[in-house]
Amino acid sequence: MANNSLVLTASNQLARWLMLDYDDQQKQKKVWETSQILPLSAWLKQVWLDTWPEKHLFSKLQSESLWEKIINSNSDSTKLSLLHRKAAATEAYQAYRLVLEYGLPTFKSDYQETLETISFYNWMQIYQNQLLKWNALDNVELIDQVSELIDAERIELPHTITLEGFAIKSPQLQRLLDAMERKGVTTKIDFPNRLYFSDKTSLANESTHTSVQKFDDKIQEAITCARWIRKLSQPGKRFGIIVPELESYRSLLQREFAAELSPASIFPDNKSELPFNVSQGSPLNQTTPINLIFQILETPACNIPAEIFYSIIRTSIFHSDKSSALKMEQTLRNKRLVTINLYKLEDQYNFGNSSELHNFVAAWKNWVQIKQFDLPSHWSTKIYLLL
Repeated sequence: MANNSLVLTASNQLARWLMLDYDDQQKQKKVWETSQILPLSAWLKQVWLDTWPEKHLFSKLQSESLWEKIINSNSDSTKLSLLHRKAAATEAYQAYRLVLEYGLPTFKSDYQETLETISFYNWMQIYQNQLLKWNALDNVELIDQVSELIDAERIELPHTITLEGFAIKSPQLQRLLDAMERKGVTTKIDFPNRLYFSDKTSLANESTHTSVQKFDDKIQEAITCARWIRKLSQPGKRFGIIVPELESYRSLLQREFAAELSPASIFPDNKSELPFNVSQGSPLNQTTPINLIFQILETPACNIPAEIFYSIIRTSIFHSDKSSALKMEQTLRNKRLVTINLYKLEDQYNFGNSSELHNFVAAWKNWVQIKQFDLPSHWSTKIYLLL
């Protein structure tokens, strides 16, 4: 990797992985250049601070705390009857970030549809005024600040910049790339391949490193897992193991992982720290999007609580037409519906060109109508086609 090139990643984890992978490739050489790989967020902060800015940068925690304070002290919050104001503050701040990231208009007239949008606009104005008062900068604004500094020739750039791990190219990110290219920088961005739900055969035909193993008992399964980790283990790399029904495996995994990954730990007088931990995370069926998938599969009838319906249609794992989903939600919220009836939905909302969203709702309705008993193998096929 040349000194005049830079790789920017979407996350800290990807940056760390690419650095380890690069070092592995250079092991055959006696001398090699240091890799220039950084998370985009870290690089933005670094080059911005190098310009000796007058403003100070808000952390995510500071921003969320300020949003929570605003919502707790604002009269609109009482009108909304918010049950969990801390969660509302987190969601409102996330919405604010999306407004800036996608360059959405912030005119007052655009936020007068419902009490929720009016309240959000008021909160947003209070938040921005507070930032001005404190001479502070929200983290989401940093990328725009750096774009302006690049245009002002206050930031030195390498000849080539490659972006890795970005699922989408937001307008904000595009403005940064445009600013770089105006200064003669060659930019490259590779998007990961997306699996569209209309293509039901692509997953089966795609060559992957995924395999399914069968074991006679839990002990052999745990031993094989521990040996697989030991075989692939490298300094700096971490493994994550998802274990359904962890409580029934906990002591077994603790014993077999210790024997394989830290053999000396089996002796009573050994006090060394184990190179792994077995933590009790949230049950898989309570995590998003698994929980939403179960909500669909367990739908007893076509009358669905409105909030559950909105949560499901907003989720991109079921369809990729998020703008149509948000438009549908806004239309139905204006009708003040407590429940959504899948049978009557087409009378209440015009799907227009949002065929992907329409197909998903139709498949959901067909699933609810299935009443007959069937073999597990047939049910698994039906569930696969639904999702």
